[in-house]
Amino acid sequence: MFQGQLLQSDSTAARRRVYFHLVDATDGITPETGEAAGQPQVSTNGGSWSNTSATLTAIGNGRYYVELTSGELGTLGNLQLRYKSANTAEAVASVQVVLADPFTASLTAAAVWAYVVEGSYTALGFLRLCAASMAGKLSGAATTTVTIRDVSDSKNRVVATVDAYGNRTAITTDVS
Repeated sequence: MFQGQLLQSDSTAARRRVYFHLVDATDGITPETGEAAGQPQVSTNGGSWSNTSATLTAIGNGRYYVELTSGELGTLGNLQLRYKSANTAEAVASVQVVLADPFTASLTAAAVWAYVVEGSYTALGFLRLCAASMAGKLSGAATTTVTIRDVSDSKNRVVATVDAYGNRTAITTDVS
């Protein structure tokens, strides 16, 4: 079984390959040939199975690969792949789609902090909001406008309009 990591939406075709070793369905040992152009299936994060965009390419001696598209690698998380024909035992592969490869220079602090976590908020933006919320000055708590300053007290990170019960009715954030 192939297990590995592939980069999300990788533009290099050769790095989007998932490998299979196919063996005879009868004895489970003999390498199976003649499966080129066979149709593997993929499941993304436990979703329903669908055919991959590409078919199998033979390497030799029962070894094959399917070259996924960058779109098939568009969602972070787990990909399960499988292949079964009348001649072969079922072969499976498990791939983790990751944001960056920790063994290359592509994993930089800038890439991690620039990752969009939710909406338009990056990891750095969320960290700034959390730091201000936990350690920044708070003013206006007894009024309808609550202001939370950044840790260095140089700007307003959060300005919230609240009702008489303290429920936020509008919020403005500054994560710059």
